Amino acid sequence: MIARYTSADGNHYYGWDDAKSDSARSLADKFVKRFLLLADCGRGWDYPYAGWYQRLLGYAERGYLPYVFAEYENTSSERLHLDDMRPPEWRPSSEEPPVLPLPPGGELQQDYMG
Repeated sequence: MIARYTSADGNHYYGWDDAKSDSARSLADKFVKRFLLLADCGRGWDYPYAGWYQRLLGYAERGYLPYVFAEYENTSSERLHLDDMRPPEWRPSSEEPPVLPLPPGGELQQDYMG
């Protein structure tokens, strides 16, 4: 159960031809319908992940762009990269760059071989 997408696919999300101009909500609806088993694995509450996601959103709201991989940077198994997108004059000189660890791992409740 894998849903593959790369930014090189542009607006051909997951290889779909009918999603080129969809909104985020419309894409989410299609994802849940088309990857029903995968989406069902995410059902329920995950407080550690929700806390991590809230932290990620906080950094994004402060002007940091989180990313996992870039051709100009080594991939990390410890953290996500955060690009400071704020204008230089908005950056306090004494500010330490934030560190965002990778999201907490989930627990599979059932093995899916498909």
